[in-house]
This record gives sequence, C-alpha cells and structure tokens, in this order.
Amino acid sequence: MKKLPLTFVIPIKIDTDDRQRNFDIVMGYLLKNYDCPIIIKEADWEKRLKSQHLDDPRVKYMFEQLVFGDPFHRTKYINEMVNECETECFANYDVDVIFNPSTIEESVKLIMDGKADVVYPFGDGEMDQCRLWISSKESIISLIDTFDGENLLRDIAQKTVDDGGKMEAWTTLAGHCQIFRKKSFLEGYMENENFVSWGPEDAERLSRFRKLGFRVQHLSGEKLIHLEHESSVDSGKENPYFRLNETLFKHLTSLSDDEFKKYYEEVSYTEKYTSRNGDK
Repeated sequence: MKKLPLTFVIPIKIDTDDRQRNFDIVMGYLLKNYDCPIIIKEADWEKRLKSQHLDDPRVKYMFEQLVFGDPFHRTKYINEMVNECETECFANYDVDVIFNPSTIEESVKLIMDGKADVVYPFGDGEMDQCRLWISSKESIISLIDTFDGENLLRDIAQKTVDDGGKMEAWTTLAGHCQIFRKKSFLEGYMENENFVSWGPEDAERLSRFRKLGFRVQHLSGEKLIHLEHESSVDSGKENPYFRLNETLFKHLTSLSDDEFKKYYEEVSYTEKYTSRNGDK
C-alpha cells in the first residue's frame, strides 16, 4: 500500500445497480493500493449508496439531497470535494475506472517533481483503454484483494473473459481520471459549474488547462479499464442540459485568448471556495 500526497474525489449517484457494483470494486482497489484520503459525494433524492468501505477511516462521505427535477451537478460536487482536500494533489476519479497501481504513483511523482500540473494517467488518444462488461463482481473483488503481481489490468481482463464477460478496446482523450496539483486547479478556475449534468465538460477542462499554459501530460502507453454500466438520463445525451452544455462548449472554443480569460475572470462560482492560492 502506497502513501501519496493525494486525495481521491469521487462524485456518485446510484442511478443503476451496476453503479453500486462498480463502486464496490473500485473502492476495494483504491483502499488496498493507496493509503490516501478518499472523499465521496453522493447526490440523490435519498441515500442509496451502501458499502462497508464507507466505514474506513480514510473515507469522508458527503451527501446532497436532491428534489424532483434537480440534475446531478457533477462539476459543482467536484469543486466542493476539492475544497475539502488537504493534500497537495487530488485525483478527480471516475467511479468506474481502474489503473495499474504504479500508474497513479507515476502521475503523482510527475507533479511533485515539478514536471506537470495536470496528469492524465493514460495514453493520449491511443487504443490502450479497455471496456469490460463483467459477469461476476465477486471474482473481480477477490482478484483485487489477492493481487500481488505486475499487471492488475491484464489479470482483471482475463478473469472477466474467463467468467463469461466481454472485453472491448477503445480510446478517449479526456475524462476517466485527472490528477491535479490542487494549487494549479484553483488557479485554472476549477470545474466550470456552468456545465450541468453530462456533456463536454471533460473536453473543456483539458482544452482550458492547455490554453491557460498549465503543464498537461498524458502517460503514453499506460492503460486503464472502464467497468461498463447502464446509463441513466443524468449520463446521456437525453438529459435536458446536454444541448446547453454543447452550446457553452462551442462558445468557449470560439473565444480569443483575451475573451476566454475574461470569461473565466468573471465567473462567480469560485467565490464560494477557499482562496485561489490553494491554502485552507
């Protein structure tokens, strides 16, 4: 188990049964491999998240009660959790992804060595990502609990196929997980809370931190596994905010450098949080 100057932040809504399944798998992986704080923010009409992992002293659980019609405001939840972080780095972590343990360690080291402000712990658009449809949660959890080798992802993928599940190669450039220097995140205007529910906020985040001159790295050749799940209204194009999010993204990408900076200097959501030098 590796102790790192890192906090994992995980927003979640148990909108389908396999979200709970994926949470159980991923939390088992994080708690076994890293001696780091984990902040969970659940937002729903009622508390649905059930897990023994919430009792671990490294885990801080937050809950926001939604009323009918409220969206899952992911960007806001991430900012709220980051505001609680007391480590120099944090990982904006998708509850459905797993990495080889050394990948997260390498990402944090790049930041702590002053070589990066933001690290995406997977390849830059390469076909090095894997989607898994698992058929046995218990066998994957057992494998993670007993793993003591060099390639966790390979073993999980093989176990999934052996159990009758399905595997598919794919690629994406943004999302999944980003490891930030907290100070850089605050200076780069945090998550843009004008993006609500689901949409191109991952692409905008990557574009923004590059445009503002932060040192952004992808770990070429590093791999990840995405545990597949059903999609609810909150995580699909049918959500009522999707078109608004698309329009905002197109507007931001059309701005000149000066206009872009002016837009972010005038956003109001950052006023809710701690000073932008990262101090508590």
